[in-house]
Amino acid sequence: MIKSLVFCMSILLFTQISFSQTNSKDSAFIKRQDSLPHATFYFYRSFVPLIMKSVKKIPIYVNDSLVHNLKANNYITIKVFKEGNFTVAADKKGNTDTPVKVKFGKEYFFKCDGLGGFVNFRTTIDLVPVADGKKETGILTTE
Repeated sequence: MIKSLVFCMSILLFTQISFSQTNSKDSAFIKRQDSLPHATFYFYRSFVPLIMKSVKKIPIYVNDSLVHNLKANNYITIKVFKEGNFTVAADKKGNTDTPVKVKFGKEYFFKCDGLGGFVNFRTTIDLVPVADGKKETGILTTE
């Protein structure tokens, strides 16, 4: 339990995951944070028909901290309140590392994919142009 608490607190030092449903006390906190300078990461999985979508979730790591497990046909938004170099990956082994130099006011879209089957499932994560990311996330649902 203590490890989980320390892990969650370390993630919150660098990021804040945006959720659409909040209570009034939380919404005031989020409004204050929205006025702070930040960059925005969008992580999404490509649209696939329900019959073909993978049942596996893709783990998303930012600077070696797990921030989310992403399901197919979904996306998440993460606000980053620190500028500098970040490493985004879909595994802990370093096979999918994507380095990003973060600047406030910018948006970064990461396309996450899962290839293979149950036995040889591989994940990929790619930084895509903002225009492509906005176009592709227009058909997805928010988690």
